Amino acid sequence: MKTPDKKSRVSRTYRYTIETIILIEKLADLAKRSNTNYVETIILNTAELQGFSVSEEDIKEFFEKQNVKSKK
Repeated sequence: MKTPDKKSRVSRTYRYTIETIILIEKLADLAKRSNTNYVETIILNTAELQGFSVSEEDIKEFFEKQNVKSKK
């Protein structure tokens, strides 16, 4: 299988998607040990910068799946 060109849009999109997934996983780990409101704010801001639409309900559902109670 040929490796995508480093300058191609597909490889950049793939890399950013993977980086975003890793970021979300690390934030979920942080939320288990930290102030959930702060982590929710980071997630909302990151999603907005990445061009995603994320609601507070989506975040609460995500934290519930991670066994983290939202403080909002």
